[in-house]
Amino acid sequence: MNRNMWWLLGANLKSDYRVIIVWLLVNFSLIVSGALKLADLYNSPETLDQLLTMLRTPMMTAMFARMPELSQYTVAIVYAAIMLPIMAVLMGLMNVQLVVRGTRQMEESGETELIRGGVTTATTPVIATIFEVLGVNALMTMTIGIGVVLIPMHGATNGGAVLFATLLGTFGLMVAGITLVLS
Repeated sequence: MNRNMWWLLGANLKSDYRVIIVWLLVNFSLIVSGALKLADLYNSPETLDQLLTMLRTPMMTAMFARMPELSQYTVAIVYAAIMLPIMAVLMGLMNVQLVVRGTRQMEESGETELIRGGVTTATTPVIATIFEVLGVNALMTMTIGIGVVLIPMHGATNGGAVLFATLLGTFGLMVAGITLVLS
């Protein structure tokens, strides 16, 4: 890697910082508001059973997948079952947007030719995009993990919050990798 890659990474971050901040705020607010609402509305076994009955309907199963069969459900388990698919889609969309902005959009606007006209290799824009996506996903994973840890939810543990955030970050990186190969 050369010095120009770090310069290009800085330029990518400078041009994408508004998009990154918006994604951080949207994802964090959805995580926290969803956890707060579920912890507040479904804090008794009766209300949790009502929610589970609704989640087992065919329409909700099609949207969120089937609820795991457990002997005892907690708010944290239901929260993870509901929020994981929704947040995975949002993480995927964020990564697609960042990768496309860092590869295809630069190619179509002619920026890649200007960059390659200097002393850079053909892979420098791609490597800079990879580092940008890695950093944004790491930041997003930490933000989500901290947000879930801070919410007092019945059945939630710090390990579960870290696992939830890690799953989302890993899914985001997987989507970013697929998008990078396709773009």
